[in-house]
Amino acid sequence: MKRMTGWLIVAGMALLLAACGGKTAEEASSDMEKAYKDVKTMEIKFKEKAASPDDYDLKGTRQLDLEKGLSYSEYDDGERITKISSGKDGVTFDDGTKKEVLEGRLSDYMLYVEQYEFDLHKNPLAFYEKYDPDFSEKLKLEETDSEYILTYEGSSEEAKKLMSDLTKDYYTGIQKEAGISEVDISSIKGKGFELEVTVDKETSRVKEMKRNHAFSLEVNGKTQEQSVNKTHAYAYNTIDSIRAVTAEVKPEATPEQEASAQEAAEYVDALIQATVYQNTDEFMKRHPEAPDQEAVRKRGDFQKSAFVEIYKSNTANNFQGLPAAVSEDQINLYTEGFLAAIKQTKYKVNGAVYNPGSDSYTVDLEIQGFSENRLLAEAVQPVMQKQQNGELTNEEFVDELITASANRFKGPVPLEPPVKASVNVIKNGEGHYEVLLQDEYLLSFVQ
Repeated sequence: MKRMTGWLIVAGMALLLAACGGKTAEEASSDMEKAYKDVKTMEIKFKEKAASPDDYDLKGTRQLDLEKGLSYSEYDDGERITKISSGKDGVTFDDGTKKEVLEGRLSDYMLYVEQYEFDLHKNPLAFYEKYDPDFSEKLKLEETDSEYILTYEGSSEEAKKLMSDLTKDYYTGIQKEAGISEVDISSIKGKGFELEVTVDKETSRVKEMKRNHAFSLEVNGKTQEQSVNKTHAYAYNTIDSIRAVTAEVKPEATPEQEASAQEAAEYVDALIQATVYQNTDEFMKRHPEAPDQEAVRKRGDFQKSAFVEIYKSNTANNFQGLPAAVSEDQINLYTEGFLAAIKQTKYKVNGAVYNPGSDSYTVDLEIQGFSENRLLAEAVQPVMQKQQNGELTNEEFVDELITASANRFKGPVPLEPPVKASVNVIKNGEGHYEVLLQDEYLLSFVQ
């Protein structure tokens, strides 16, 4: 994204300006390129209001250093001001109660969001053209004595497609960069898109941008309808230096704690073998050294069986909405298929660090999981068609549905691109570690 914001109006406005009796296309293009060549910093006042399950109303300020890739943001939700600064050295966070350098998936997530903001504000119209190459042709221009106002006027279907493609790309990036996979990408649907950009005639720079993003998606299996209104007002080259949050100094880990971090990574590796791959022998091989190997074996057997039993229980609950009762044999068949699918996944342990503040460890993973919804869609479509044609009783429909799903799980499973995952581990006695929330890795194996 080396092009500065001066380029952003060229494609969308050049012909429009000429048609409105203003400058020629060549003059407008030249003026805008010149206007943004010396832009080094931006200060953006923003307001953001969302209608969603987590309704919120924010206002704040964002500072961007385009040359150095630094950012500083303040978010005011009416109750507290949260400050975040980011750069090559990571992300620092201050919520009024603590100042800390973010780590693991949270750091990866915030770095991704900050880069997203850079890409947007450095070139708003080109940003949207990534999702609709004809975006500039769908802009209407109005002119006042001091401003040009560009408004998006694509059709309803074009706006929905733009919003769908943009939102899918955003959450796919979050999954890839931060390993956060609670959102079902395939469920995302664009509902609407609005954009209004005000450009100062004298400087040929954007003064204000208003937009609305409306979409729906599934988060942990539950559908959410979201509509976010955002307003941004811009100032250029008004900042001498970007502000930054200074984190509190944390004590360095001792050699013993660093050794325990390595053992925590070994334990997570072993735990994945017992749960995901159902392999107690590998659990024992990869488990941190312990004097009582029989106890280690029992722990591996427990994790192996508990994983299966919990999955069966959850599956039985999910099947309650089917039009006919599901037998234990059918649940066992479905579970057998699922286990065959998840065993085809891949992962890598990238390392672990000690967290002095919480006396815990964070283990970083890279996981290639599979999309359960994608496989199920392939399996159930023919069965659903037969049901709609009246060819199956309710009992036959349920039986074929489960059988087809289990068989698809047992076939070759396409893996998703690698995503990052961070697992929190506590030490509970010498050589004894615990993962309190296994979903921290499981949700990346099954997306």
